[in-house]
Amino acid sequence: MHIKYFLLPVACIMAAVLLISCQKNLGDGNGGVPAVGQKPKLGTTWYYRFDTYYPNGGLINSVSRVYKAVSEETYGGEKWLNIIDTATATTVYLLNVKTGGLFQYTNNNSYLF
Repeated sequence: MHIKYFLLPVACIMAAVLLISCQKNLGDGNGGVPAVGQKPKLGTTWYYRFDTYYPNGGLINSVSRVYKAVSEETYGGEKWLNIIDTATATTVYLLNVKTGGLFQYTNNNSYLF
Protein backbone atom coordinates (compact mmCIF):
# COMPACT_ATOMS: atom_id res chain seq x y z
CA MET A 1 0.00 0.00 0.00
CA HIS A 2 1.40 3.39 -0.99
CA ILE A 3 2.09 5.76 1.96
CA LYS A 4 0.01 8.67 0.58
CA TYR A 5 -3.10 6.45 0.55
CA PHE A 6 -2.45 5.64 4.18
CA LEU A 7 -1.73 9.23 5.36
CA LEU A 8 -4.90 10.82 3.92
CA PRO A 9 -7.35 8.79 6.06
CA VAL A 10 -5.11 9.22 9.11
CA ALA A 11 -5.02 13.02 8.59
CA CYS A 12 -8.82 13.11 8.20
CA ILE A 13 -9.32 11.13 11.40
CA MET A 14 -6.91 13.42 13.27
CA ALA A 15 -8.74 16.52 11.99
CA ALA A 16 -12.11 15.06 13.02
CA VAL A 17 -10.82 14.24 16.51
CA LEU A 18 -9.41 17.75 16.84
CA LEU A 19 -12.69 19.38 15.80
CA ILE A 20 -14.78 17.15 18.04
CA SER A 21 -12.52 17.66 21.05
CA CYS A 22 -12.58 21.49 20.82
CA GLN A 23 -15.00 23.26 23.10
CA LYS A 24 -15.94 26.87 23.55
CA ASN A 25 -14.96 28.36 26.91
CA LEU A 26 -17.77 30.60 28.07
CA GLY A 27 -16.84 32.91 30.89
CA ASP A 28 -17.26 31.72 34.43
CA GLY A 29 -16.48 35.06 36.06
CA ASN A 30 -12.84 34.12 36.60
CA GLY A 31 -11.51 35.13 33.20
CA GLY A 32 -11.97 33.48 29.84
CA VAL A 33 -14.37 34.59 27.16
CA PRO A 34 -17.46 36.52 28.25
CA ALA A 35 -20.71 34.56 27.94
CA VAL A 36 -22.90 35.31 24.94
CA GLY A 37 -24.64 38.66 25.36
CA GLN A 38 -22.08 40.00 27.84
CA LYS A 39 -19.84 42.92 26.98
CA PRO A 40 -16.08 42.78 27.47
CA LYS A 41 -15.17 44.88 30.50
CA LEU A 42 -12.13 45.85 32.53
CA GLY A 43 -10.39 42.75 33.81
CA THR A 44 -11.70 40.45 31.05
CA THR A 45 -9.01 37.99 29.98
CA TRP A 46 -8.74 36.07 26.70
CA TYR A 47 -6.60 32.95 26.31
CA TYR A 48 -5.43 32.03 22.79
CA ARG A 49 -3.34 29.15 21.51
CA PHE A 50 -1.96 29.37 17.99
CA ASP A 51 -0.85 26.05 16.49
CA THR A 52 1.06 25.61 13.22
CA TYR A 53 0.89 22.23 11.50
CA TYR A 54 2.79 20.43 8.76
CA PRO A 55 0.68 19.40 5.74
CA ASN A 56 0.72 15.82 7.05
CA GLY A 57 -0.87 16.93 10.34
CA GLY A 58 2.20 16.99 12.57
CA LEU A 59 2.56 19.92 14.94
CA ILE A 60 5.29 22.42 14.01
CA ASN A 61 4.87 24.71 17.02
CA SER A 62 2.39 26.08 19.49
CA VAL A 63 2.29 29.61 20.89
CA SER A 64 0.04 30.77 23.73
CA ARG A 65 -1.10 34.36 24.19
CA VAL A 66 -3.00 35.95 27.05
CA TYR A 67 -4.79 39.24 26.38
CA LYS A 68 -6.38 41.35 29.09
CA ALA A 69 -8.56 44.48 29.21
CA VAL A 70 -6.54 46.71 31.53
CA SER A 71 -7.88 50.25 31.11
CA GLU A 72 -10.35 52.52 29.36
CA GLU A 73 -8.98 55.07 26.92
CA THR A 74 -10.86 57.90 25.19
CA TYR A 75 -10.42 58.25 21.42
CA GLY A 76 -12.70 60.12 19.06
CA GLY A 77 -14.93 61.09 21.99
CA GLU A 78 -15.65 57.44 22.85
CA LYS A 79 -14.35 55.12 25.57
CA TRP A 80 -12.37 52.13 24.36
CA LEU A 81 -11.04 49.12 26.27
CA ASN A 82 -7.27 48.87 26.06
CA ILE A 83 -6.50 45.18 25.41
CA ILE A 84 -2.87 44.23 26.04
CA ASP A 85 -0.71 41.18 25.48
CA THR A 86 0.20 40.31 29.08
CA ALA A 87 3.62 38.89 28.09
CA THR A 88 4.80 42.15 26.53
CA ALA A 89 2.43 44.67 28.19
CA THR A 90 1.76 46.19 24.76
CA THR A 91 -1.61 47.20 23.34
CA VAL A 92 -3.07 44.64 20.94
CA TYR A 93 -6.53 46.15 20.38
CA LEU A 94 -8.71 49.05 21.44
CA LEU A 95 -12.23 47.55 21.62
CA ASN A 96 -15.71 49.00 22.02
CA VAL A 97 -19.15 47.39 21.89
CA LYS A 98 -21.53 49.35 19.66
CA THR A 99 -24.94 48.71 18.12
CA GLY A 100 -23.41 46.96 15.08
CA GLY A 101 -21.16 44.65 17.13
CA LEU A 102 -17.63 44.71 18.49
CA PHE A 103 -15.46 47.50 17.05
CA GLN A 104 -11.71 48.09 16.96
CA TYR A 105 -10.10 51.53 16.96
CA THR A 106 -7.29 51.72 14.39
CA ASN A 107 -5.74 54.57 12.38
CA ASN A 108 -7.99 57.17 14.04
CA ASN A 109 -11.16 55.33 12.96
CA SER A 110 -13.60 52.79 14.30
CA TYR A 111 -13.87 49.48 12.37
CA LEU A 112 -16.07 46.40 12.84
CA PHE A 113 -13.85 43.78 14.49
